[in-house]
Amino acid sequence: MNYYFIIHDIAPVIIYNEDKPAYYRALEAFDHKVI
Repeated sequence: MNYYFIIHDIAPVIIYNEDKPAYYRALEAFDHKVI
């Protein structure tokens, strides 16, 4: 993801250690979301 952002002149995403559990839960929830 950050590679894509950098090559398109977009600021990279920084996920701090204390935020990683919430980030991974959000990714998991998105993966199971029915569209």
